Amino acid sequence: YLGVADPVKEKFVSGRLSPGLLWLVLNAPDHYVRILQPDNPYLSPAYDRLKHILTDIQTLAQRNDAEFIIVDIPHESYVDPYYLTIMRDLGLQTSDTTPTSALPVTSIQSLIENTGVGFIPNLDVFRRECRKDCYFPLDTHMNAKAHQLIAQNVADYFKRLEILSR
Repeated sequence: YLGVADPVKEKFVSGRLSPGLLWLVLNAPDHYVRILQPDNPYLSPAYDRLKHILTDIQTLAQRNDAEFIIVDIPHESYVDPYYLTIMRDLGLQTSDTTPTSALPVTSIQSLIENTGVGFIPNLDVFRRECRKDCYFPLDTHMNAKAHQLIAQNVADYFKRLEILSR
């Protein structure tokens, strides 16, 4: 904590910076760069574990005659360059390619390929509809507008599959 810049400490102490972001600043400032490198050994065990977990959930869903659907919840740094500035000001490393990367969607799609698991991507919707107004500042949590966008996209998905009727 001593190595954290004073403005960042002030934001945290005043309650404007989420503890999760402060944890990243202190413990993994390169987190947002590492996850954009698919060949990074940091990711391989995580992907393997996630694939195992998703397979277990899909098995349970099938046993119970249920649908397993993953709903993409985009992180703000993938939505708009505005959020990169915030991350950098906190001391987190970012890449200029983050707001245009398809990796958040393609990585999940590759994990569930040929499994029968449904997937509702929201990244493109957020990139189209959100700029500086879908997340709480210095928090990474979504606000009401973001939740509404996801709810509408989920409802549209269910309608396409005729799971929901008007």
